[in-house]
Amino acid sequence: MKNTYVTYFDLNYAARGLALIQSLRNAGDSNNVVVLALDIETKRLMLELDLPNSLVIDTQTLIDAYPGLAQVRKDRSPMEFTFTLTPWLSKWVWDNINLTQPDDDNLWVTYLDADTYFFDSPRVIMEEQKEYSVGIVEHRFSPDQAWRNKFGIYNVGWVSFRNDENGKACLNWWAEQCLDWCSDEIDGEKYADQGYLNWFPRKFERVKIIENPGVNLAPWNLKTHKLSLSSQNHVLVDGSPLVLFHYHGIRKRWDRFLLKHYPYRVKTTEIMQSNIYNPYFRVLSKQITGETEQPRLRRKITRAPTFSQGRTLILDTIALLRGDTLKMNDSDSHLRGTK
Repeated sequence: MKNTYVTYFDLNYAARGLALIQSLRNAGDSNNVVVLALDIETKRLMLELDLPNSLVIDTQTLIDAYPGLAQVRKDRSPMEFTFTLTPWLSKWVWDNINLTQPDDDNLWVTYLDADTYFFDSPRVIMEEQKEYSVGIVEHRFSPDQAWRNKFGIYNVGWVSFRNDENGKACLNWWAEQCLDWCSDEIDGEKYADQGYLNWFPRKFERVKIIENPGVNLAPWNLKTHKLSLSSQNHVLVDGSPLVLFHYHGIRKRWDRFLLKHYPYRVKTTEIMQSNIYNPYFRVLSKQITGETEQPRLRRKITRAPTFSQGRTLILDTIALLRGDTLKMNDSDSHLRGTK
């Protein structure tokens, strides 16, 4: 099975996106990666790096291919418009790159969030979904966090489509739904690009919900699983090797990296710090991207920006007090910027 991966990021997420690509290569996966650069600086960076088996495109490429995107852009926040692009990026792959093999149902396209990272080969995921047309993964919230299912039962960290009639039908439906509505405010079961995944198993056949507990481990489901170490010091999740971790919500603050554990009531353990976060921060330290602490993709304008900033400061302080942090020097992980 041949897989084309797609992801997107701006300059502030470029270190994470590059770490994701590196993790694929370290895991022995040489499949093509298509990167949607969300700003001109990221496009320049990717073109300069000229990574093997990678292709960079910009937002205008998608707008030119699908003019309907231009119509909705003016009515959506930058964050909402980026969410809108998620399925269209995968669709662009089918419509352009795979034209030479339109009937090869061994081809897949898989969207990956840029803040995910592989600890083991994606082959185990592909093997699990090989008899299906679509592969998605649940959030697997712990019972006390089940209320978060309102943001979607499934997470967009891994969304995979086979080049067959059913896979393409599902992807096309998702793209059209996101074009019609893609708000970052909840409306029934709808939420951004993610809520629509709830409908995949209902509307389409051969949708595989990935069961491997080592896939898309994340702060929101750490309490759901038991972590241990193998004799080779590899992380095990309920006894299975960690394959893909989703580094949701990490922040740089003061002289530290802050982990987003408190909102999910997760206690940071030695395994999490030493075997999950530290290796990732070491990889980030090697990426020279010009990252800043100012967000580039903004949500809707809030009437209470001061309140939002104050909440962030409170959560950062709580993370510091709880020990949900790693010193940059300790992890050798200072993100260097170019000027």
